[in-house]
Amino acid sequence: MLDAPTLQPRAEQSAELAALMATYERQHGPVQTLPIVTAGNKQLPFVITSPGKPKAKPSRALRQQDHKRHTADTAKKRKAAERLAILQRMAPAGASINEMCDATGLSPKTVMDRLRDHRIKRGPKMNLEA
Repeated sequence: MLDAPTLQPRAEQSAELAALMATYERQHGPVQTLPIVTAGNKQLPFVITSPGKPKAKPSRALRQQDHKRHTADTAKKRKAAERLAILQRMAPAGASINEMCDATGLSPKTVMDRLRDHRIKRGPKMNLEA
């Protein structure tokens, strides 16, 4: 039968480690230990931050996605504003729904919805006998 090795106190290594820790704490400040995070406890009670460290920038791919989304949104808004201006000009002049559809590229239902939503009054029917 084998004897288990006996654990002997290592006073020499303990003293050396204590001296190294004291030197480190004098140079960098006190050492703080973090709690052990288990599977059930995913939130840390505190976060260590450095006040002088700049915030991380989002990756280039995310910035490009945001830029594309922003330009797409502004293009959609610009096109919608142009269509609304066409409707505001044609409806009071008495243009038919189909003529407004052809000018804007919208469906008849969408044209009627836009006229109703923006309270655009339709003018008298155009005189086709002229």
